[in-house]
Amino acid sequence: MPPLSLDFPVLLGPVRVETSFTATELLVRVFPDEWSVTKLEPLPTPAELAALDAYWVALWASGGSPVREQAAWHELVARIPAGRAAWLLRGRQPSNPNDRPLGVPAGTAVLVVVSPQAVAANDRPPTIAYWTAVWQAHGDRVRLRNAEIALVAAVGQNQTRATAIKALRPSGVDAAPATPGDNVTIAFLVLPTRDAGQIAAQSWTVAATATLLPDRFTVFGYVGGTLVFSQTGGLVRQGLAVSPDPKEPTATQLKIDETAGTLSVPPALRWLTDFTEAVAAGMGLRIPLQDSFRNGVDRLVVLGLREQATPAQTATALGGLLSDQLHSPAGLSLLPQGTPTNNSEDQDAGQDPTAEADAAQSAAARSAAAGFAAAAVDWTTKTDGQWFAELLGLDPAVLAGVPNSDGTDRRDARAAQTALWPATSGYFLPALLNGGLTADQIEQTRQFFVANVSGRGPLPAVKIGRQPYGILPTTVFSRLAFPAAATHRTALNAVLKQLAQRWHDALAHVADLDAPSADPHQTLLDILALHPTSAEYHLLADAAHPLATPVVDDRPLSETDLVRPYTTDGRDYLTWLAESDLSTIGGQQGFTDDVPPATLLYLLARQAVLAASTGTVPAELVQALTFLAGLSTAKLERVFAEHVDCATYRLDAWRLGLVNERLAEMRYGPDGTGQPVPGLHLGAYGLLEQVTRNTDPVDMVTVPTDLTAVFGTGQIPHDRNNAGYVHTPSPAHARTAAVLRAGYLANADPAKANVFEVNLSSERVRLAMTIADGMRQGQALGALLGYRFERGLHDRDAGLDTFIAGLRLKFPLRANKIDDTALAPDDPAAPTSIEQVEAGNVIDGLALLRHVNALRDGGSPDDYPFGFTDLTPASPTQIGHIRAEVNSLRNTLDAVADVAVAEGAHQALQGNAERASAALDAYAKEGLPPAPSVVETPRSGTTLTHRLGLQLTPGLDPDHGAPLFGHNKPRAQAEPAVNDWLPEVLPKPETVAALVTWHDEDGHAHDHTVSQADAGLSPIDLLWALRPTDQAAMTDLDDRIIGVVVDQVKPRPDFELHIEYTTQIDGMVTFFEVSPLVAAVRTLLTTARPLRQSDLVPAAGPADVNRAADDAVTLPKNRPTAVLASLTSLISDVAKFVADLGPLYPDGAPPNRTAVLNGIDTFPTRYAKLAVTAGGFGLLRSGWGELAQWRRGVFADVLAAVAVLAARMAAALAAANALLDQYEHLPNSTPNEPRFQLLEKAERLLTTRPKPRDDTPAHMRTRVRNLRNTFTNNVNALQQLAGTNRTALSDLLKDVAAILPPAEFDPQGLDLTPFRDRVVVFGADLLARGRKLADELAARRDAATTALQLYDQAVPGPDQVRAGTDALKALLGEDVLSVPEFTPPAAVIDQWRKARNDSDKLVAHLKPARDFPVDDWLHGMARVREAPRLWEQTVLLADALLGPGGLLGVSILDWTEPQLSPIQLPFVQGDHWLGMEFAKDPKLPDQLGQDRLLFTAHYATGLSGNRQCGLLLDEWTEVIPAERETTGVAVHHNGPDSEPPQSMLLVVPPVRVTGGQWAAADLVDAITETFEMAKTRAVEPAHLGAATDRRTDR
Repeated sequence: MPPLSLDFPVLLGPVRVETSFTATELLVRVFPDEWSVTKLEPLPTPAELAALDAYWVALWASGGSPVREQAAWHELVARIPAGRAAWLLRGRQPSNPNDRPLGVPAGTAVLVVVSPQAVAANDRPPTIAYWTAVWQAHGDRVRLRNAEIALVAAVGQNQTRATAIKALRPSGVDAAPATPGDNVTIAFLVLPTRDAGQIAAQSWTVAATATLLPDRFTVFGYVGGTLVFSQTGGLVRQGLAVSPDPKEPTATQLKIDETAGTLSVPPALRWLTDFTEAVAAGMGLRIPLQDSFRNGVDRLVVLGLREQATPAQTATALGGLLSDQLHSPAGLSLLPQGTPTNNSEDQDAGQDPTAEADAAQSAAARSAAAGFAAAAVDWTTKTDGQWFAELLGLDPAVLAGVPNSDGTDRRDARAAQTALWPATSGYFLPALLNGGLTADQIEQTRQFFVANVSGRGPLPAVKIGRQPYGILPTTVFSRLAFPAAATHRTALNAVLKQLAQRWHDALAHVADLDAPSADPHQTLLDILALHPTSAEYHLLADAAHPLATPVVDDRPLSETDLVRPYTTDGRDYLTWLAESDLSTIGGQQGFTDDVPPATLLYLLARQAVLAASTGTVPAELVQALTFLAGLSTAKLERVFAEHVDCATYRLDAWRLGLVNERLAEMRYGPDGTGQPVPGLHLGAYGLLEQVTRNTDPVDMVTVPTDLTAVFGTGQIPHDRNNAGYVHTPSPAHARTAAVLRAGYLANADPAKANVFEVNLSSERVRLAMTIADGMRQGQALGALLGYRFERGLHDRDAGLDTFIAGLRLKFPLRANKIDDTALAPDDPAAPTSIEQVEAGNVIDGLALLRHVNALRDGGSPDDYPFGFTDLTPASPTQIGHIRAEVNSLRNTLDAVADVAVAEGAHQALQGNAERASAALDAYAKEGLPPAPSVVETPRSGTTLTHRLGLQLTPGLDPDHGAPLFGHNKPRAQAEPAVNDWLPEVLPKPETVAALVTWHDEDGHAHDHTVSQADAGLSPIDLLWALRPTDQAAMTDLDDRIIGVVVDQVKPRPDFELHIEYTTQIDGMVTFFEVSPLVAAVRTLLTTARPLRQSDLVPAAGPADVNRAADDAVTLPKNRPTAVLASLTSLISDVAKFVADLGPLYPDGAPPNRTAVLNGIDTFPTRYAKLAVTAGGFGLLRSGWGELAQWRRGVFADVLAAVAVLAARMAAALAAANALLDQYEHLPNSTPNEPRFQLLEKAERLLTTRPKPRDDTPAHMRTRVRNLRNTFTNNVNALQQLAGTNRTALSDLLKDVAAILPPAEFDPQGLDLTPFRDRVVVFGADLLARGRKLADELAARRDAATTALQLYDQAVPGPDQVRAGTDALKALLGEDVLSVPEFTPPAAVIDQWRKARNDSDKLVAHLKPARDFPVDDWLHGMARVREAPRLWEQTVLLADALLGPGGLLGVSILDWTEPQLSPIQLPFVQGDHWLGMEFAKDPKLPDQLGQDRLLFTAHYATGLSGNRQCGLLLDEWTEVIPAERETTGVAVHHNGPDSEPPQSMLLVVPPVRVTGGQWAAADLVDAITETFEMAKTRAVEPAHLGAATDRRTDR
């Protein structure tokens, strides 16, 4: 080897070594480790740029708050490794750093406007004003529109500027405010657009390469400590590829030829798979076997050095490599002490993410300030990063920006050594050695100990990527020597060498995996249970019991909290020790409640102060205590334990102290105060022990026929111990299977064949899933097993049911489970029957199994009766049946356990520790087990997005289709497109009707047909009017129908009208018959949403969905304007009604009864018509129906009163006629008196005012007969009113009033006042209703007017649509149907048209096998989805009404069924529909190569115009499974399990020789001796056989 100067240490990085024996050679392969690999991506990716921009936005938004600045940094480093983030940030700086807002008051939100160029100066004020107003609106739509109005005004009505300002949407404006309020600041951030050439096209652009590898590798083999071979390989290829190259040509890319079964490896990577290539690359060596090592070697050492570079060149190259690793996605950082290197229940491996982010932020800030390069010369101010750089001979600037490089772990350790030395080694060296050392020797030992002996070493650990490395200074300890003048070091080295032999002898007592052991598992656990430092401390007098005294503080240890205050003035005890005088310290004065701390650290530190002080506390001690006072309690515990360990059993720390001192001399000169000397040598090393040949027998077998293409036709070796492979549905499952299989194989024991056995057969998985489902429903595991057991007994044999009751009593599910309350078996109150235990109970299957298994494990019979003597006897056959069910129960429980274990392993291997524990806890603690994913088969595929739509005719006028000079109804004006389309599926209004029937006074039947047209209902009105389940809606329809009859036919008011909805009408359909169709159409339309242009673009695919184009929507203003005009007309009519009726009811005066009575027919009719019109606006109120009912009541009551009067008078008339008839039949001889008496009786019946007797009976008879005739005429007139043909109540009242007889005819008479009062009261009620209706209409008009004003002020687009919709909702109610129109981008409409024109060809491949493929598709979808079902129902019902043979008897040419047309996007010429069977055309391109959109719609018109409108009825997705899936195979492969060491060795020369050169033997010996010493690190005091008074347990 070329000369390498001894003036520089050699840094040896680890490599991984693999070996393999052939018949004649030992093959050695070397693989570089993470430390030498560079993965630097020189350019940022788009995702990284987005993260950087998000950081700058968050930094601007922080407003100068340190907490929010830190949060911004944490978010950045969560997305990009810290070192790379800081590096990329330096190349991604805002153009306006001076605009960053600082000092923003708390509670003020900062909204950040981000733009690639600075916002124009004249646009800044309106931008600030607008977005401030938007923020302060807090979502209030009125205030948001006011903000837009103000913006348009601020830019001088320039819509282009307004739109541009609105496009500058600040970051944070859509987020919920952290502090609610109106305080806000608008900040501007300019992030220039980066050139496309400066952005990585993908996240992986370069191959990972190994750099700084040795020039050559030499392999040394040892047998029994004797070197048996040494061989050097070829030159190592520099820049060695260790990963595929994304730029590799397609022809040579890494791929598998599945036909031939061959693996094609790129040339640069063949050294990894081809040993010959590895030899050529210098990474493989062939060593001919000799007898001395034919069966293996005890130790194999690999060593390589970079021999052609100078130390300075090597230092520069290593610094560059570290910088590249820092800036790479893998990252680089120093690791502080206390960082866990493995997962535990309390903490995950690696540094806490928050702490690491904070360390990275500190390093980045220090790097930006260029402060790291200012080298400190004193150990009190040097950082770990500076120690790292100087001791390795690197430029300290290399460590700039490295996380944790500003740590002080070495300073902290030295402070502890300094502070505690007087109480430990400084005490027992003179005391125990009894004067064996002089004071000078002790002082030299102290200085050596404080400066060089450390439990943590002089250099911090470094993490490269995910791999941590310790850097261990070392040497050839056996040849370590010092100059003759260094008598102390020479003597110390000699003592340490002697002690090393004792430590070496103690290795026999250290747990060793290679040593024979009766319980290898326990040996492994003993090794894993080792602590790096002391965990327990014992008193000399009680070595068996650890001290309960806290080590540092009486609170739990914390990585952030300092020692709590112990003194009355709020100081911790370390500060108290540093600042107090000796008398205070000796008297322990000043502590709270005069109680001094009881911690070990305090006791030792106080003892150290007292022991080292001779009047005053030494300044060195004060300084060390001050440093310690600033450490967290967790750090103090670590440095305390390390000091105690170094003072007791850590011999390795003392021996390495000599190495540390030698290294310091090389870097800083003999006195340690010089400038650090840069430069180092670099190499690599690897080490294996017990490299032996595998002597297991191998069988030669013939190659199976299906594998001859891969292995040929000859015989191949077969390992009889190989367990084969497990084919799994995914790589994740393969990983799980590998771990479970490895666990089984590692513990396979013929005596216990089922140990670690996991059987996941389909049957067992189904069993386990059944149990898991029951547990998720709240059932206990014991109950579920019990159910299965009882059911099994019942199904197996009918006679087995008799045993269930007894077993329930022995193994009850719930009763008698609590020991404190359970009754003893001999207690008289103990249950003796199952009825006494619990009704509906079941056997606790889990308890039964545990009992039976305990019998089996204890060697007792485990058959029925299971050790009980009081169970029902069973025959041998029955016992066999019960045994079979118990075994079935065991199998079920074992299946549950297997699934639980497999799920726990599966989740743990995917990093889901919480789900893993949840899966296991659910079964162990009978919780609710999550659905196991280990039994699920992951599938991939192509997503098909289905959308079902209805395209409508855009651009229709609100009065489209209205009569000449007429207007449509309000709902039709609001949505003319839907109203125009509905006749395609609904019958014509003239053909939908209801029959109204009534009977006249003679009982004769009458009827009248009222059609939808008669009722004034447009097609869209019918959707709201015909709702059988909505009472209010049906009342409105009833009113309309009744109103038509009352207004047009005018039946007498007392005739009761009946609406017969179900009675069929020739040539028409009834409302009842059409109601299912109307219900389907109504639900279909009201549950849909307006169609958008983005609905015509696949959600995933090569083209991004342009959501911004969805803003190109409009709702023509003429729609709400037309509805408002109709409402205004109604308001005018209502106002006229109130104006006409109101004066008849003057305030403070009686109503004008005459006028009211005269208008009682006119006013109700007018109001009813107004109510019907208001119903068209969604204002449902009683009208014609209530009017008819009220009129019928008054009309009938008047006629009834007249009938009563007529009947009473008729009775009097009949009696009078009888008397008169009697008079006529009197004999002629009858005297006058009886004659007068009869005539007077008759007169008194006919009048209340009889006259005196006439002079003769004959004269009186004539007068009475005339009176009778007049009376008769009045009775006849009253009776004739029963058949009146009057239809007006006012006319009836006039007629009755006109024919009422004089008062002298009837003593009671008929008073019409009550009836007239009812009329007056009803008139007042109509007036109140009219006024209320006027108020409601006015409120709607005002709200609509306001919304239309906002419409005029809003920017065209969604804001105008919202304003227009708000106006329509104000006019017609919240359930208004309104479909905006949209203008798709040119590319979208072009694709739509092409696909629409190609629709018939799209399904051509499905014919003639399917006559109507789209209908078949619809019928299938209708079975599972609601909207397709409604469309299907609409079409079927429409056909039943309108189609040929339908109820309306329409001919085949009069109606066409609405067709669905499928299209497929993105449009592909010659495409085939994916909604049904796929086309089997090999010439087709891969239709499933990308996600597709299947848009199936009915088109009311063509796509000729650019403006469109429609409804999206439904959308759903389905995944077409991929033809190919990536599965996994877990293979039983006995591959190399060697790993590289996790330590870099910094080798210093054992002897300083001026001008000396490094020898390979020195480095090899340094490696081997370091590994030997590393073993002694596991030696504990107990292994040394020390007396108990020296014991310090760990």
